[in-house]
Amino acid sequence: MLLIEDKSAAYKADNEGKMALHVAAGLGRVNIMRELISRCPGCCELVDKRGWNVLHFASTSKNRNAVGLILQNPSPGNLANEKDEKGNTPFLRAASM
Repeated sequence: MLLIEDKSAAYKADNEGKMALHVAAGLGRVNIMRELISRCPGCCELVDKRGWNVLHFASTSKNRNAVGLILQNPSPGNLANEKDEKGNTPFLRAASM
């Protein structure tokens, strides 16, 4: 896997500010999420240009396992209460879908 050679790959963003963990969470790809979190735990704290964190993306995937993985992380911090640019928390975002 690319992360073995270069962990900085997990922190590279696209033009919308999304990183690999954001994409994996939005698609509900739990195995990829687990790998990224285990090798680069700091990527959980990053947000895209809209202010979405990994829990915003996981919540919109409608995959309970993706959300659960983030919440089970030893240091989910305050991800559940972080608001995006429109003032939505991850759970408000999921409820609106």
